[in-house]
Amino acid sequence: MHELSIAQSIVAQVVKLINKNTAKTVEVEVGEMSGVDPDALSFAFPMAVEGTPIAGVKLKIRKSPFRIRCPRCRKSFN
Repeated sequence: MHELSIAQSIVAQVVKLINKNTAKTVEVEVGEMSGVDPDALSFAFPMAVEGTPIAGVKLKIRKSPFRIRCPRCRKSFN
């Protein structure tokens, strides 16, 4: 389950920023074609924050649809 390592990376980044901002919720965007399972990431996140300065922080996942953008005309297509 690579979502645990993704969750740990998210936690590491938030901990670096914690001195500047106090976080109660971490929001991430997961693309449809990213290969990340949002349910597995939600499951792994509480384990990743346990014992860190941000223990208890909640994870909010925003799913983004697959989109293709033409570099020539700059139109986006789903």
